[in-house]
Amino acid sequence: MSAEYLDAAIQDRITARIRALMPPDVRTSYLMSTLGSFVLPLLPSPGEVDADEAFWTALTICDIGGREAIPFAQPFAGHEDAGVRSRLSHSWDSFPTDSFFGEVLTNMPLNDVGLTVSSHVPLRHVRRLGPVHKLVLTGNFTRGDLAGALRHPQGRFRKLHLRDNQSLEDLRFLQEVPPVDGLLIVGCSALRDLSGLARASRAGIWTTSMWTSLNSVRHCRRKSPALPSKPCSSPMRTTGRNCRLLFPR
Repeated sequence: MSAEYLDAAIQDRITARIRALMPPDVRTSYLMSTLGSFVLPLLPSPGEVDADEAFWTALTICDIGGREAIPFAQPFAGHEDAGVRSRLSHSWDSFPTDSFFGEVLTNMPLNDVGLTVSSHVPLRHVRRLGPVHKLVLTGNFTRGDLAGALRHPQGRFRKLHLRDNQSLEDLRFLQEVPPVDGLLIVGCSALRDLSGLARASRAGIWTTSMWTSLNSVRHCRRKSPALPSKPCSSPMRTTGRNCRLLFPR
């Protein structure tokens, strides 16, 4: 039973015990989050805790999530510690999309943290954010989805991670968006065509669980001298193990 539905006397005893456990830590954060929004007003503010305690407080807020948690997430959006802000920026799907974007992300420096997007609605917002150190896109986004959302962003995305995408067959969307310095590809089993890497010639590339040919990399090499001069002549296969291609920086 949630603490929100207990009578006043029991709530007072629970409140006193929770306050005695503040701030959250590695042992208590999850347990506090199971109490739901009842615990939110009891959490410390950023100015009351150090960076490590602020991280666990932010994690508790994200685990609770929902509209009620947004006012408590807001004060942590400008925290000087990147780890604290990263906890929030990778938890967008724990909150109502538009409210979290307008009330938290637009007030958060993202130039030194990652941002995770796992559905189409938040993807439409990313071009309106400032510089983002690492954009993590998880799920089945098509080439058109990616090109449309990432074209002409307000700020640059330094690194791009594509995860668990069964719809993306090529990387040609990279030809329509600002160049990135790093590209991570994990679990994109439909990917066949790497020719779009001509726009990401400085990127280090990770792939997993896919068949592809490096002929497209040769094609990219003709366009960009930053690519390896002697790529492997055989097809690349990865089955359960990561295969990494590192291009010189």
